[in-house]
Amino acid sequence: MSVLDEVESGRIAAGGEAPARAGSVRVAQRAKRTRIRRVGLRRRREKWTRRRVPTYTARMATTDIFGAIANPTRRQILEMLRDGPRAAGEIAASFAANRPAISEHLQVLRLAGLVSEEARGRQRVYHLNAQALGALAQWLHPFEQYWGQRLDALTEALDKDK
Repeated sequence: MSVLDEVESGRIAAGGEAPARAGSVRVAQRAKRTRIRRVGLRRRREKWTRRRVPTYTARMATTDIFGAIANPTRRQILEMLRDGPRAAGEIAASFAANRPAISEHLQVLRLAGLVSEEARGRQRVYHLNAQALGALAQWLHPFEQYWGQRLDALTEALDKDK
C-alpha cells in the first residue's frame, strides 16, 4: 500500500504521523489535493515555456550565408564578433533571449562558416570568419555599383533643378 493510499484511507496523516483525530483525514486529503494542484501547475508551466517546434527545420539550408544573416539577432552577433572573439556566455548575456536560443543562432552561423568555435576549458569562444564575409561582399559588389550609379544620376538630376 502506497503512502498516498494510506493518506486517503486515514491510516496516516499528510505529515507521516498517525492521525490524532478524525479531522486529520480531511487535512491529509487537502494536502493531497494541494500536491496534485502543484503538479498540474508545474505541467502547465512546462507547457507554456517548453518549445515544441524548433526555430528552424532540417529542410532549411543552415549552410546558406544569406539565410544566416537574414536574422537580426545573428547580424548583431556578427557585429559583436567584429570587435574581437567572445565567449558564448558573454554573447548570450547581451541579448534578452535565453541561452539555448542564442546557442542555436551561433550554431547556424557556425554551420554557414561565418564564425568559428574554439574550446577553452569549459568555455566556447567564437571568432568571426572574414573569408566567408569576403564571398558575401564579392556577391554584393555589382549591386553596390548599380546603386552608386543610380544615386549619382539622382544627384545630377537634383543639381539641374537648382
